Amino acid sequence: MNQEVSSSSKSVVQTAKQNQLAFSRIEFMFWFTLGTWSFFVPLLQASGMDSSMVGVVLSANSVMGIVSPPVWGTISDKIKSVKKVFLLLFILSTVCIVSLPFFAGIRIGGLSMAAIMIPVATFFMMPMTSLLDTWLVSVVGTEKTLDYGRIRLFGSIGYAVVGVINTMLVKTAG
Repeated sequence: MNQEVSSSSKSVVQTAKQNQLAFSRIEFMFWFTLGTWSFFVPLLQASGMDSSMVGVVLSANSVMGIVSPPVWGTISDKIKSVKKVFLLLFILSTVCIVSLPFFAGIRIGGLSMAAIMIPVATFFMMPMTSLLDTWLVSVVGTEKTLDYGRIRLFGSIGYAVVGVINTMLVKTAG
C-alpha cells in the first residue's frame, strides 16, 4: 500500500512538472509572437502607404481588438474548450503574421494586401491573451502545485527576447 502511494505521488509530481513546462513553453511562444507586432508600421510604410492610410489600418486593428474577443469567447463557451480555441487562434494568427512580408508586395487597386492581412491577424490574435490566462488559471486552480507567476515569467522572457531580436533586425536592415 505504501509503495502505491509513493508511486502515485511521483506520478502527480511528474504530471505537474510536465504541465508547468508545457504552459511555460506556451507562454513563451505566445508572448514571443505578440512581440513581433512592432514591425507593422515600418512594413506598411515600406509598402508605399502614407501616414494617414497607416492610421486607417491601425484603427481597423483597434476595431478588431474590440470585436474579436467576444466572438471567440462565445465560440469557446459554445464548444466548451478554451484550449481548442486558443490553439486554433495561435495557428491562424501565426500563419497571418508569417505571411505578412509576402502580402506586403501584393497590391490590389493600389492597396497593399498587408493592409488587409494585419487586421485579419489582429482578429485572431487579440482574444488570445484572455483565453490563455483563462486556460492557465483554470488549470492552476485544479493543480495547486503549478506556479502561475513562474509560468507567466516565461511569457515575459519571450517578449523580451523578441524585442532584442527586433532591435538587431532594425539595426541591420535599417
